[in-house]
Amino acid sequence: MYGGRTLLRQASMRLARGRRYAIIGDNGVGKTTLLRNLAKGSLDGFPVDLRTVFVNPEAVSAAGELTPSEYMKREMHAFGGLSDAANAAKCVEALRATGFDAAQTSRPIGELSGGWKVRLALAVGVAKDARVLLLDEPTNHLDAAACKWLTSYLS
Repeated sequence: MYGGRTLLRQASMRLARGRRYAIIGDNGVGKTTLLRNLAKGSLDGFPVDLRTVFVNPEAVSAAGELTPSEYMKREMHAFGGLSDAANAAKCVEALRATGFDAAQTSRPIGELSGGWKVRLALAVGVAKDARVLLLDEPTNHLDAAACKWLTSYLS
């Protein structure tokens, strides 16, 4: 239930390692809400110790004054588990993998296009080494090169 509406009733889900899944439905039926709740571990029976990351460009947009580098460091620090040096190395590697150059990593997020904000959200998921990567409309705002990278990464 969410906001007084039943989203799922007597539903079950089984995920197999290495597989990709899609949730398809009309706008407003709760797909994004389901993904957010999976990422938070707030669904009964979904393992809370499974490293699950919701790629969220909206959260990136809300951090408009930070640079991509600062945002990545903040996200990795909150994620925990690694030293600051290891986190910094993962951040640099993930930003490079998603196409960021040095100039782009030092500009405020608020100056980035929608596509670069999506790339930054993807970089967070990559850096966190998610076992379950939840993507909500992942190719929105991405150019052909970024779509090709994402397809390759998911393969």
